[in-house]
Amino acid sequence: MILDAADALAEAIKDVTRNLSMPDTTGANGAPDVYNGFVPKSRRGQSEPRMPFVVVRIEEGTDSGIENGAYNTTMQAMIIIGCKRETDEDGYRDVVTIIEKIRRRFLSKPVFGKRYRVERPVEWRISDDETWPNWYGVMTIPIVIPQPMELDNVEDEGLTYGATYPSGRP
Repeated sequence: MILDAADALAEAIKDVTRNLSMPDTTGANGAPDVYNGFVPKSRRGQSEPRMPFVVVRIEEGTDSGIENGAYNTTMQAMIIIGCKRETDEDGYRDVVTIIEKIRRRFLSKPVFGKRYRVERPVEWRISDDETWPNWYGVMTIPIVIPQPMELDNVEDEGLTYGATYPSGRP
């Protein structure tokens, strides 16, 4: 479910940023590329990834005790935004624009992937490191994910991971 939540989050971010038109590193305009986990490693002849980009990365998670009659599982998603602009103000504004699109989407409509929910606080910051002409921002979003139901006598029923035990024996 954790990887499903990360995939669903990346899809929701693709959806919300697909109509953005920003200068990219190829000289054209387009929406940010959205990656799950990490920016792909450079290929031969490429010195850096295409910008703008958004990376969705799972940072950590907690399986906590019972709250309001149900177990609670929360994970922290880190969203990294990268843009490239030669002018200070435009690069900063591109990062803030992407943050604002993502932020507004999840604050107004917190459920995504039909079963995951963004909780508050949604945190964000703009990098203050000198990275000109590249500009970066980071968001941290807590997400509640459904927790598997606790089963009694799972071993007796052989229902874990299908109809057999991990050893393959029924």
